Amino acid sequence: MFLSKKYLFLILFLSVGILACQEGKAPQKEIPISTKKEEPKEEVKESEPRPSISIKANQEITSPMTIEVNSEGVWFGFEGELGTIRLLDENDKELGLGIMTAQGEWMKEGPVIYNCELTYKASKSGKGKLFVQNNNASGLKEHDKSFEIPVAYTKTE
Repeated sequence: MFLSKKYLFLILFLSVGILACQEGKAPQKEIPISTKKEEPKEEVKESEPRPSISIKANQEITSPMTIEVNSEGVWFGFEGELGTIRLLDENDKELGLGIMTAQGEWMKEGPVIYNCELTYKASKSGKGKLFVQNNNASGLKEHDKSFEIPVAYTKTE
């Protein structure tokens, strides 16, 4: 009899405990699942600040040519170089390459002037673009910066 009272007390205690735990829970709500397909949102890219360059869009360039670049304090040099300028033809074939080199103190905040001596070879005149790219010393893709300027280039001898 003593043993059965013990079991009865244990069952009663567990039942009260379970009921007490259940009272504090909020009822579960069903979350409706939408079958409607959402249209992808168009990504809006704000243009990043970029250095100024002495070449204007659609300008005719010749080889060799000195191009001046002002970092404007938005791109930063590494070991005295800001990056490269490549001349690409209409098919993105590289015709020439120049390195933007500091013309004075480059380890400072704010604008720094860089010059690039661009030399290229072209068997005929044509339209192309200058591809200006920063010198990304970190190697991390998120630090890659570039922009393009459409140009006309002259035939070289």
